[in-house]
Amino acid sequence: MSIPNIGSSALNSTSVGLAATGHSIANASATGYSRQVTETASVGTEDTGAGFVGKGSEVANLRRVYSEFLTDQVRAAETTNSQLSTYKDNIDQINNILANPQAAISPVMQDFFAGVQAVASDANDTSARQQMISSGHAMVSRFDAISSRLHDLRLDVNSRIRASVDDINIQSERVATLNKAITSAESKAGKASTDLLDARDKAILALSKQVKVSVVKQDSNYDVYISSGQSLVIGSNAASLFTAPSPADSSSTEVGYKSSTGATSLLDEKLLAGGSLGGLMEFRAGTLDTAQNSLGRTAIAVGVTFNEQHAKGATATGDPGSDFFDVARPVVKIDARNGGDAVAGAAITDVTALTSSNYRLQYEDTLQAAYTLTRLSDGNVTTFNPVAAGGMVADGIEFSVQGTPRNGDSFLVQPTVNGARDMRVAINSANDIAAGGAALASAGSRNAGTGAITAPTTQSGTLLGKPVELMYSSGEGTLSGFPSDMPVSVTNGAGTTIYPAGQSVPYRSGEIMSFGGVSAIIDDTAAPPAPKFAIQAPVPATIAYSAATKSFSGFPIPLTVTVTTEKEAIVYGPGVPVPYTPGAVISFGGISFSASGAPADGDTFSFEKGAGGSDNRNALALRALQSASVLDGKTSSLQESHSSMVSAIGGKAVEIRVATAVAVNALSAAIAKQQSVSGLSPDEEVANLVRGQQAYQAASKAMQSAHSMFQTLLSHGGKQVGPGSIQK
Repeated sequence: MSIPNIGSSALNSTSVGLAATGHSIANASATGYSRQVTETASVGTEDTGAGFVGKGSEVANLRRVYSEFLTDQVRAAETTNSQLSTYKDNIDQINNILANPQAAISPVMQDFFAGVQAVASDANDTSARQQMISSGHAMVSRFDAISSRLHDLRLDVNSRIRASVDDINIQSERVATLNKAITSAESKAGKASTDLLDARDKAILALSKQVKVSVVKQDSNYDVYISSGQSLVIGSNAASLFTAPSPADSSSTEVGYKSSTGATSLLDEKLLAGGSLGGLMEFRAGTLDTAQNSLGRTAIAVGVTFNEQHAKGATATGDPGSDFFDVARPVVKIDARNGGDAVAGAAITDVTALTSSNYRLQYEDTLQAAYTLTRLSDGNVTTFNPVAAGGMVADGIEFSVQGTPRNGDSFLVQPTVNGARDMRVAINSANDIAAGGAALASAGSRNAGTGAITAPTTQSGTLLGKPVELMYSSGEGTLSGFPSDMPVSVTNGAGTTIYPAGQSVPYRSGEIMSFGGVSAIIDDTAAPPAPKFAIQAPVPATIAYSAATKSFSGFPIPLTVTVTTEKEAIVYGPGVPVPYTPGAVISFGGISFSASGAPADGDTFSFEKGAGGSDNRNALALRALQSASVLDGKTSSLQESHSSMVSAIGGKAVEIRVATAVAVNALSAAIAKQQSVSGLSPDEEVANLVRGQQAYQAASKAMQSAHSMFQTLLSHGGKQVGPGSIQK
């Protein structure tokens, strides 16, 4: 038994305890610090003959107060909160852009159609015409401005993806380094440094803010994996992520994986879930792409529908209307990994069927149909063979391929992505606004009956203003001379074939040839047609009513006439009298009208080219486009469809905002639970410090007592103080 040794061990134990308490107090505000406590134990006892007496104490363990379960909960909550907060910050920007009444599309679209209405009210008013063009420029500028904001946001997302990947790599290296340090410390001292363990947990928590990770404990190491299954850290070795332009779309940044051996591969962004990186990926695919494509779809729909109607009218000088807007074309991007020389194309054929989705066109040599078309918004897949079919139409887009592909070659098709950016006003002169009808109709001045016809409408803005002279080649059996800017469709019992503009057309007697709104039948069964002959323009023309046959005649030859009723549409050949059916729509040469009343024998009706001027018929039709159902399968108007998109993004923003608030509360609760175990309590640490001081003072007293006893023994050395004692 040694009182000095017992006192010394007590001093050592309490000194370590005080140091641990002081260290905890010093790190009270340190992020990720876990409270440390000492555990003391008896060093044993000694048999004195009268009984066993203790030999003092020692520090058995210096441990951190830690719960692995609660730490995992904090990581999971941090991952969710970071993902939702990132999504929220970005979608709020889009929502603020689209919903701002001072910078949104709806107000300028309303202003534009108000300008159209002003022209419809007075087609002769040059200032109203000029104001309509100005309001068109304002609308186009607004489309372009919002598109530019979305483009800038895309660049920012790319930048933040790169920053997130950089931080992931930094934290992965830190975890690997700490794994090595912890393993080394345990091998030398048998125990790990509690501060090193805290530092590793802090690094893994930082990783969790960027991307969802799972942690697997292997001996003293933590192995870290991302949700796609790739390892970020194995022991003291760290893999890394990298960023690169997408091979399919160079405007988007993708994330790749580089193993510790140097092998690289791009990761599917859908597998990069959670954290800031997952939030950026989800926002880009789920909201940013949709917003940009939807905005472009609205711009294209405005341009296409307005152009189509504008082309049906006549300008102030009586000429056919031209395109009012320049409209963007679909974008087709060749994947950088393609091995073949195939080139894909896309063209809008039906604006009413357009979606806001992008598409992936991929060649699969194992498929009989050869190509798969995937609608990326919902994963819908269609197969087709462009060689056999000549192309494929889906969602209002005609897809085509030329060249020789290799297996796996793919193309990204973005039908509307640049719709808002590339929209422009195509006319500058007020006189070029086609406010009037392309054709006029009038009843004969000597008509005796009550028959009347409606104002004619036109199906094409390229009505023939003069006859077209065609040339027949007996050697080739073809017709040439069609207008150079008009494709020609030929219809027979086998179907319809379309020939590109400027190309000669095979001649077969009796077939219906259509171009520029004109349909004609060249029927010469006895002999081939003469080397030259003319197809008459639809205007001017005069038709006459026959009471005997109850029919109209006098339509230009060789134009066909189509009569459409509620039950059917009947095509009448050139020169054939057309039965009169009150209310039926009669069409010839791109002009349509209907007749009513009781015309008298010999009554006539004349058609001529539109004169422009005060005629406002086409301006009224243009004004009606604002409320016409032209999108979503002809179920939504231009503004309704756009407003629906704005509302959808606003609803998503509210949804994300609510989810973020819940995630913030969940994170706070998880941290509170963890800190209730691992965190520092100032009152408790002060109490520990006071107890430690008291224990240290008591141990010091024991040492003083031992010293005093030793001095007493020394002071009595050599004196006989009792039986058997010797005194100097």
